[in-house]
Amino acid sequence: MQIIEEKRKEKHIAPAGPAQSAICVSVVELGSQLDQKYENERRVNVFNVGFELPDSTFEYEGETVPLTVYRKMWINMDPYSMGKSVKKYIGNWVTDYDELAKQGKTLQQVLLGRPALVTVTHREGPKGLSARVEDISACPKKLAATLRDSHSNLWSYDPAEPNVNWDRLPPWQQEEVKNSIEFREGGQANETDNSNM
Repeated sequence: MQIIEEKRKEKHIAPAGPAQSAICVSVVELGSQLDQKYENERRVNVFNVGFELPDSTFEYEGETVPLTVYRKMWINMDPYSMGKSVKKYIGNWVTDYDELAKQGKTLQQVLLGRPALVTVTHREGPKGLSARVEDISACPKKLAATLRDSHSNLWSYDPAEPNVNWDRLPPWQQEEVKNSIEFREGGQANETDNSNM
């Protein structure tokens, strides 16, 4: 799957447009950073959520493979602000988030495998054109029922277990994890570890 991810990024860009069918296939916690945007410094956790687009595919070694696109989220982990912070990004997608949070569900447990409708936009950057998820909303029930099976295995990364799925992170995500507070404080991953738990 790593080779497929690299080829996706190199040659295939998800099309721009609203209301595209998607399935959440990865939830990567990149660690926490200090947000100095406001007068009072605060710590935020950064997540990168990956979506397969079943209707946007390309051929790879004779196989039809869905494109993947990402949404980055900055979550204020303060207990008084976390729910509001999470719902800013996923409130139109996970309408029962408060109830799931009360049940003790993690963001990974809530999002992985969940169907969605995503709005994809294009942005020109130093490395050329890229696609990203701008908005996420819930699917109608009939459509959601057809989006239960993803092409890729569902997976997540948590800096609390730095070696689990480290090898599945593309280089740009590994670099962001290395820049996190947790990594600098000693939660280092073994880069030769090939665990895919």
